[in-house]
Amino acid sequence: PQLFADAAVRAQAAGFDGVELHMAHAYTLSSMLSRLNKRRDHYGGSLENRLRLPLMTLAAVKERVGDYPVGLRFDADESIRRGYSTDDASAFAERFAAGGADYISLSAGGKFEDAVPTPGKPLYPYTGYSGDRCMPGDNSPDAANIWMARTVRRSLRDAGYNTPVLGTGKIGTLELAEEGLRNGSCDIIGMARGLLADPYMPTKHQQGRAEEIVRCIYCNVCKALDESFNTVTCYLWPKGATQAPRPEDVGGPPMGWPGPA
Repeated sequence: PQLFADAAVRAQAAGFDGVELHMAHAYTLSSMLSRLNKRRDHYGGSLENRLRLPLMTLAAVKERVGDYPVGLRFDADESIRRGYSTDDASAFAERFAAGGADYISLSAGGKFEDAVPTPGKPLYPYTGYSGDRCMPGDNSPDAANIWMARTVRRSLRDAGYNTPVLGTGKIGTLELAEEGLRNGSCDIIGMARGLLADPYMPTKHQQGRAEEIVRCIYCNVCKALDESFNTVTCYLWPKGATQAPRPEDVGGPPMGWPGPA
């Protein structure tokens, strides 16, 4: 826990607006929360034991950084055989809210347990079914994981906690984001691939230039590049680009860019 606290203090000193403790996917604290945690000491087995180290970590960070935003991200569904789903996730969320988490960010899957082995390469936890659930591709419905956030958020509210809940998983447009907020599925929207494709999406919306947004098509070329340990780029960027082109000033040329490479 103190290593997390040390890192949070460094982030605070560097001027970041807050920190998020990553307890999702294949990270160590996610493995502690997992139903597949096989430890036989007081860090494994029961739900209370599986929560012990994550709660100690949250407490250590909060103690060191004081009045400073500390969010927390974990899987709402492990998406692996014999893993936990939203029942455990709801219990986790209540305990983290009671422990002072400023928001709860919910993901899914991304586990080593069902990773597809590739000869000569380390396991990549975003393969297999849990990898597909973590980063739903073009064959999945939009907002594929939002039901998980809605379920956990409802449990939190029923328990009397108003801690904001962040939902994510193939939410790539402003319209989808607003729908999730409007229908009470979550309080904050998490977006990754949509903003990789076009980091200037929010700016374009604010400037009334939504028609110039380059929309993610969820082909998951970025995921495949990361899986093969190559530089992550977007299929929709101009050929050879290693980052999205910068938009022009308002009134200048269109902010979009050429089609796929």
